[in-house]
Amino acid sequence: MTFNPNNCRNESEVESKLIVSYLLPKLGYTPDTWHQEIAFGNIRLDFLSFATQVIPIVVDADSPMSVVMEAKHPKENLDRHLRKLNRYLTTLSIRYGTHN
Repeated sequence: MTFNPNNCRNESEVESKLIVSYLLPKLGYTPDTWHQEIAFGNIRLDFLSFATQVIPIVVDADSPMSVVMEAKHPKENLDRHLRKLNRYLTTLSIRYGTHN
């Protein structure tokens, strides 16, 4: 499956056409390995996935490696959202950046 960015005209289409239909499957995630619209206190994540599925969902320093995705409108300037995403990851003890 190929992805055409011109097919995304709003945030909802970024979520459904890019993340759900293209990106998560390309990364090897199946629908049962990721969660959408997850809330932790005052944090609401668009998408969250763990390397290992554990129910109930608990995010702390001992959680398996996680992937967090935040969807925005295609024309949105993402620079203004970096601080919020960094706070999400730090608060939830999810590593960010590259790890060697």
